Amino acid sequence: MPSRYHFVTTMELSSTPTSVEHTLQDVSSWPDWWRWAERIEQTVESPPGAVGARYRNEVRTPMLYGFTYVIEVVESVAGRIRLDVSGDLEGTGLFLYEETAPGGVRLQFIWLVRTTKSWMNLVAPLARRLFTWNHDRVMTDFARGLATATRGELRSLTNRTVDPAHPDFAVLPT
Repeated sequence: MPSRYHFVTTMELSSTPTSVEHTLQDVSSWPDWWRWAERIEQTVESPPGAVGARYRNEVRTPMLYGFTYVIEVVESVAGRIRLDVSGDLEGTGLFLYEETAPGGVRLQFIWLVRTTKSWMNLVAPLARRLFTWNHDRVMTDFARGLATATRGELRSLTNRTVDPAHPDFAVLPT
């Protein structure tokens, strides 16, 4: 049975909303600044970040296991990019971003996924905390790399996991 996760990463950057949006939409360039992205290839030709764009991602983790999954951009409007994901992970990712004070952006990434690797599902009851720690390290490096790629600084970062018993588990903001 797949294990389900609801992760929320929130960061404040001293970057412009435009630079954050362009960097997030340029998925193929993520390996240039995100240390855990080993390889990303666009599998459906379209402008970067356009609805319908698909990317095959190979991501390694600090715990030395990896994931291969495909993301498809299903929504891309100012302040919001939603991705559907399939492969070793299945579910949805959502980037929400807004300008804070001049010269700053608040970005939230919500990841509602389930694992499809049988070994992960088998050990999940015992290893859930380790998987969460691993995810938090990967997203911390994502935030640091994004700040650098957007010529900004990472001002703050929080990683949180929504408990499966919480009423908002597996609910995306509208």
